[in-house]
Amino acid sequence: MGCWLRCSSGLEERLLGGQRDRWQDKFRVSFRNHAAHPEYSREMPDDAASEIYHLSELINQLWSAPGGTPIRREAVALAWTDTAIMYGLAEGFRVEDRLPPDAACVIVRADPLDRTLGNSFDTMYEMTARPFTYLWGPGSWARGAQWLRRESPAGDEVAVLDRLFLLRYHDSRLYMPRAARTAAALEEHHRAGRWYLLRADYPADAFGHQRQVLCGAQSHRTDGFCRECPVETIAAGTWQEMIDHCTAAGEDVTPQPVPDIRSPLCRIPRWNQLTQDRQWVFHEPQA
Repeated sequence: MGCWLRCSSGLEERLLGGQRDRWQDKFRVSFRNHAAHPEYSREMPDDAASEIYHLSELINQLWSAPGGTPIRREAVALAWTDTAIMYGLAEGFRVEDRLPPDAACVIVRADPLDRTLGNSFDTMYEMTARPFTYLWGPGSWARGAQWLRRESPAGDEVAVLDRLFLLRYHDSRLYMPRAARTAAALEEHHRAGRWYLLRADYPADAFGHQRQVLCGAQSHRTDGFCRECPVETIAAGTWQEMIDHCTAAGEDVTPQPVPDIRSPLCRIPRWNQLTQDRQWVFHEPQA
């Protein structure tokens, strides 16, 4: 006797036969899904790519294969007004589909599937889930399209795990993480203070850990791997000392000056003010 199973998509696939059994299939599917997936959430279709990526990383590690598969980055355009933002592959980008033609635009080399680009874009600090490289802007899309045709920037592949982040603590302010090349290009007056070099997969992990340390959380380690956070502290010291540590770690420290550009929809503060009672205050700097 042929056996069939009805999947959760609702397709009828006869299990035993007979009209009554087929009628009962819907209850079997409901009970099966409740037992196998008691909690679930509905997401956008492109979220599947991220989940598949993490699953492949887990399988690689279980089978002793190298983890940290690089991601492919391409030229990505972002355009925004004070109330809306859009982004996507620069090739075929059309601002007029959703925004006025004079909307501010930039072009970066980024993962087009990184959904944090829209609400976390900041050229001065690492805030997006995956790293991007500034290429052009700001300006109108008409000018951006001309630059794109003239320069034809190539894509690349970069690692997204075990990234190195530089954090600055000065005047009771802990600043968001920076990439090595961006930090290396800072002017003298932005180098003062104590710097920390951390290894983490995401900038938010590095920032959250260092903030806890500075607030006196005893369970967070100040060196090596932290048992509370997915973070490793490499070193702490002056700006120059941390740049030297980056060089020793094989990180590219060629200074990359970038214009100060920030999406108006980005709500992540560039720094937190630490208070004397070991708390912190969210505050957006004016400059």
